[in-house]
Amino acid sequence: RGKAWTVYLLAVACLSLAKLEKTTMPLSVGDPKFIFEDKTIKRVEVLVMGTLKWRLQALTSSSFIDYFLSKIYDDEYA
Repeated sequence: RGKAWTVYLLAVACLSLAKLEKTTMPLSVGDPKFIFEDKTIKRVEVLVMGTLKWRLQALTSSSFIDYFLSKIYDDEYA
């Protein structure tokens, strides 16, 4: 319980990575329990990216188009 701030910091860093753009909007909602400096968030972002081995590719519908085209057109597009 004494390190509840670590969960909040990790959540902020993950949200920061997910948005992948610079804005002036704060990442917190409502009245935050903890306030983190930008440099602290950046350090945790790098830690998260390192843990994920820098694999941040998002899956979208485009990721599956070749698969579905090959099924529709009898493996012509495989």
